[in-house]
Amino acid sequence: MVTDLGPFSARLSERRIGQRVPTPGLALGWHPPPPKKRFGRSKELDLRCQVLDVSVTGMGVVAPDAGEVKPGSLVVVDLDGEETNVQVRRMRPRGDGTCFYGVVFIRLGSRLQAEVEAVVTAARSR
Repeated sequence: MVTDLGPFSARLSERRIGQRVPTPGLALGWHPPPPKKRFGRSKELDLRCQVLDVSVTGMGVVAPDAGEVKPGSLVVVDLDGEETNVQVRRMRPRGDGTCFYGVVFIRLGSRLQAEVEAVVTAARSR
């Protein structure tokens, strides 16, 4: 059963569960799904992303426009080789070959979890 909430439903889908906290200087590996090819193997993409802000449920990042990445895409990010799985919820091209991606954590690696918890705790104590 689907309930139409009218204009309220758009605002509901834009709400975040956790408050975002700025993260200056945090960069991660960004490994989107490889582009689909008709024949042959696709080459894995090994890129970097800059984390702008985090919350306990997700983060905002700027990464190269990988073409295949859109809302709903699953992407692997890594911190010092430890992988975290995220799902893209929002995407906004920036006009310079990069995009802003709003992602939610699907499976959070312990290193990134510790980093997120430290940043959020420090922000709450201010």
